[in-house]
Amino acid sequence: MTTSKLPSGKWRTRVYIDGKQISFTASTRAESVRLATQAAGHLEFTGETIGSVLNRYIDERRNLRSPNTITEYERTVKRYFMPYMGVKISKVNRAWLQMFVNDLKGKMSPKSVMNVYGLLSSALKKVCNIHYEIDLPKIPPKTYHIPSEGDFKTLIDKSSPELKKALLLSGIGSLRRSEICGLLYRDIDGNRLHVCRAMILVDKKWILKDYTKTNSSDRWITLPDEVIELLGHGEPDQRVIPVYPSTITSDFINLRNSLGLKCRFHDMRHYYVSLAHSMGIPDRVIQDRGGFSTDKTLKAVYRNSVKEDEEVYNELWNEYMMKKLKDK
Repeated sequence: MTTSKLPSGKWRTRVYIDGKQISFTASTRAESVRLATQAAGHLEFTGETIGSVLNRYIDERRNLRSPNTITEYERTVKRYFMPYMGVKISKVNRAWLQMFVNDLKGKMSPKSVMNVYGLLSSALKKVCNIHYEIDLPKIPPKTYHIPSEGDFKTLIDKSSPELKKALLLSGIGSLRRSEICGLLYRDIDGNRLHVCRAMILVDKKWILKDYTKTNSSDRWITLPDEVIELLGHGEPDQRVIPVYPSTITSDFINLRNSLGLKCRFHDMRHYYVSLAHSMGIPDRVIQDRGGFSTDKTLKAVYRNSVKEDEEVYNELWNEYMMKKLKDK
């Protein structure tokens, strides 16, 4: 492989493929070398297909990802990749991948397109060291239906005993549904909770696992004494809230609809984020308490601040400006 700069200012890399010298020209040296290396690399996988690469990628991660994630990978392959399983990797290039994505665009949401293509892109990169930059659909900003403080109180007052516990753990402690259902009485130490396990769905069965969604999700949370008291007492290995995550969701939907609200149960975590931010609690503390691996969710929620606070701040601003104008 040789690389040289052309009189035009572009870079050319020459590489032998199947006994023939082929040139790859690009505006930068790095891009020229990448194109040549990638083309030559295809030769190592001439017998591979999209199906074999996807299956190898998934198999290599069975002990690295949660069973739920592996199940989702396999479901995605079965649902979206069956017509392409026999396509040779040697035929996969930027144009082919762009056509694949364009076909998906007309069938699903931008986020779903990203998820499906993300699996294929990751498999090609990890297994074959093949990567192309293609045009992907833009995901519109997510709209959060964050409950107000009044809404949260109403939900608490109108809920059943088990759902009330779940709402308090999510809205005050920022626990996920899976973490709430995975909580054992031995995880409670005084007024502190050790969030270290989760109830997840594996092959249509709810399974209690001794790990959380991410490493940052394993955390200690301090709760008000009143909430700890409400959780009650039990045997060390007894679940604090003995229901499945799906039960929490269905019970919450029934309650929410009866009250005319639009929020999801998961929005209780966003309620915590928004309210804690309005109180001036540092982002690092909010992120750690909620077990967020990045601050992406925090920033998105901040843009959808609690409606009651927004109205108060808008009123304060209007009063301040009118006073300034009158003083002049």
